[in-house]
Amino acid sequence: MMRMPSVSSIFQAYASLSATITLFQTILNQVIPLQIQNYIVSKILSYFRPHSSNITLAIEEKEGVVTNEVYATAEIYLSAKTSPQFQRFNVSKRPKDPKVNVKFANCGKTFEGIELVWRFVHDTEKKTMTKDEYDTGIFPNEKHYFELSFNKQYKNKIMNCYIPFVLNKAKDMSHEKKVVKLHSLANILTYNFKPWDSVNLEHPSTFDTLALEPALKKSIIEDLDRFLKRKDLLKFGKFFVPHCIDLPDRTKNRAVYGHSRSRDQDRMPLGGLLNFINGLWSSIGDERVIIFTTNHKEKLDPALLRPGRMDKHIHMSYLTIESFKVLATNYLEIYDLNNYDCFQEIQELIESVQVTTAEVGEELTKSEDADVCLSGLVNFLKSKRINNTEEETTDDATTKE
Repeated sequence: MMRMPSVSSIFQAYASLSATITLFQTILNQVIPLQIQNYIVSKILSYFRPHSSNITLAIEEKEGVVTNEVYATAEIYLSAKTSPQFQRFNVSKRPKDPKVNVKFANCGKTFEGIELVWRFVHDTEKKTMTKDEYDTGIFPNEKHYFELSFNKQYKNKIMNCYIPFVLNKAKDMSHEKKVVKLHSLANILTYNFKPWDSVNLEHPSTFDTLALEPALKKSIIEDLDRFLKRKDLLKFGKFFVPHCIDLPDRTKNRAVYGHSRSRDQDRMPLGGLLNFINGLWSSIGDERVIIFTTNHKEKLDPALLRPGRMDKHIHMSYLTIESFKVLATNYLEIYDLNNYDCFQEIQELIESVQVTTAEVGEELTKSEDADVCLSGLVNFLKSKRINNTEEETTDDATTKE
């Protein structure tokens, strides 16, 4: 029967082994530098670690100072639909948003049988800015990026097929839920050094609710449709930015004023504004449309009306019977005016009296009762016809004298 070693002999063997290891480690540290030791150890350990077959693409929010298009489109594409595979969500809602915004943190997707894993990374560092740096205190230095992981054997397919697929899909989604915004130049000292402020344009008006002649309305819609369809084919297109410009009479409408305290110090010729916009479009390559409005076309400088300056002239005439039908639908929810006895009289008065859309719209908002509004409109049109007749009589008498 084998005898068990005594405790003293075990401690002696342990002490001898420890001394040997310590001596070997001392000699090793003196002969081989620590960096080389770490490299050798890491190489040895790498043979025992399981090799990953996945690679990860990092899609950062910014490319220098420019927004990364791939990041923006990926955010739209991934936020469009939720899935049971999504394990974490970020939920937010701004005061003007119609609904809650849901963004994922981690999710998995499949593309043509390829397993994909998306991960959203949000790093925040606080940076204290100096007084010279706008004296705004502490601002978060945020870094956002997506990580896309997949099997490395599908790298070419992901880069050549999946990424373009995401770009095209997100483009279609952004058009479907596009929000029109109104931007205004804010006071840089008031709005925390954000020069532009914006609000959502939530206006119920559409082409269907505009009180325009059907032929004119159709012409405008067809012109805009042609522009949108051909904008990728035309080298020189039209420009579309809704803009309201004040044209003072005393300068023959050739100057546009800014919001400075002294108009003489901040004056820009209207022709110069058009030249600037043409140059801006040629360098950016994105089409715009500028809308100018005036109540006195005859006072405009002819240089502003020559071919090439304005692509389409739209004359907003006085109210017609077709335009009145649209107003009756908008204000009184009347879809068939033939059911009202006074419609025939209103039609005759509109054809004989020059009345604006705003004047008729004001009459149609004086009561919630359609009959009361229409009766009031008849009286208004009759009064206006009498006034016009008296003015014409006075003008004729003055001319004879």
